[in-house]
Amino acid sequence: MQTFTSTYSLILAVTTMTVVDSVANVGNAVYKCGRLGPVGSDTKCPAGYFCPAGDSPSTPIVAVKCPAGFYCPAGTCTPVACNCGNKCPAGSAQQTKCRPPFYCPGKNNANMTLCPIGYSCGEVAMCAPTACCPGTYVTCAGKKSCDACPAGRYCPTATSTVLCPAGSYCPIGASAPTQCPANMYCPLGSAKPKSCPPRKNSEPGCKSVEQCK
Repeated sequence: MQTFTSTYSLILAVTTMTVVDSVANVGNAVYKCGRLGPVGSDTKCPAGYFCPAGDSPSTPIVAVKCPAGFYCPAGTCTPVACNCGNKCPAGSAQQTKCRPPFYCPGKNNANMTLCPIGYSCGEVAMCAPTACCPGTYVTCAGKKSCDACPAGRYCPTATSTVLCPAGSYCPIGASAPTQCPANMYCPLGSAKPKSCPPRKNSEPGCKSVEQCK
């Protein structure tokens, strides 16, 4: 009986020590940012979330959804700012390039910005819209390209077209009217000059055939 009691006591003591040691190991676990499990585990913070360090090395890590304007690849400690030309909605694991006819200015874009009037946005990942060149125009937002000013009109700005005045002509893509040359006439809205009748002449800027003498 004495031998049995001694053996039982020894087993109980070893079991108690094992439990105490396991508790101590749990209490001494060390956690680092970017991982959900303790050091030595393979549990990375999931993509679309970031895992900041706790108040102390023994504080378990809690995953936080990546905020709008940032992206968080797997294993992220701190959210990464979204670069210009890209958008990052909340929960983004990576940047998403802006698509025409939108652009993404500066950093921390959660959404794309529609191309404004007078500009074009025809490329992927644009940080800023492109202003329309002289002789082209855009009269509505969200254009991938600027339109050439139509024949018979001129475009003094990137948002307007004006009927070509009499005495001048305006070919396609004109930013300003051109004076009608001598011996020709140019009625209102002319895309190109018209010749005076045979044996008729005119001064530059002639507005009608009646002015050909």
